[in-house]
Amino acid sequence: RSDYYIAHTHQGDFLGHNLILNLPLFESGRLFDKGPIRDYFNKFKALDNDQSAFMLYGILKCKKPLEHHYQILLPKPLKHTISDAIFVSFSDANDEKMAPSGHLSMTLSVHTKSSAWMGLEKNAYRTQKAHLVSQLLEIVCDTLGVQKEDFVTYFGATPKTFKRYIGRSQLGGIPMSFTRPFFRNPANDTPFRGLYCVGDTTFAAQGWPGVIAGVRNLSRILDANN
Repeated sequence: RSDYYIAHTHQGDFLGHNLILNLPLFESGRLFDKGPIRDYFNKFKALDNDQSAFMLYGILKCKKPLEHHYQILLPKPLKHTISDAIFVSFSDANDEKMAPSGHLSMTLSVHTKSSAWMGLEKNAYRTQKAHLVSQLLEIVCDTLGVQKEDFVTYFGATPKTFKRYIGRSQLGGIPMSFTRPFFRNPANDTPFRGLYCVGDTTFAAQGWPGVIAGVRNLSRILDANN
């Protein structure tokens, strides 16, 4: 509307003068009726590179001292992935909120294409997922010197998993380069009064430091407008 927004949800309609979006910019157009706002967001569809993440989560009981973060470099990307780099993080040994005493929580991620997972038949999807989980677990064990038997539990997550739980399959933002630096990303404010954006496809780009920088920038904008 001219001076407020109506959000239609399963819980009813909500009215607000300010609306902050956290979807990828190139997916946000589907939230709006036909018109200038939808057209504005749809022009960013060219930035969608089909990039997402395959995740491996686990809890392990291990006395071996492990660093909080690792980057494992591979000779070439694994099948169904698009990166030769695997990122692995472990919780602090003293953090009993992340894992019970004597255990560690593990989060592993590698880039993949969303389209490689979204259209698969159920059995093909499960087979592909199980195969990649097995490969990644083997790489972690061989590289970091832990045993598969150390894992109390583990499971994988695909772009389809993220689509189910957070409503988006694209993850990882928009790749940056010298020819496309992060300050060319769409801004946290828009041409429309009261409509703002945060997240890994807006200024200041992907990764938690970039997302936080974007939120702080939006806070500054909101304070200035109020």
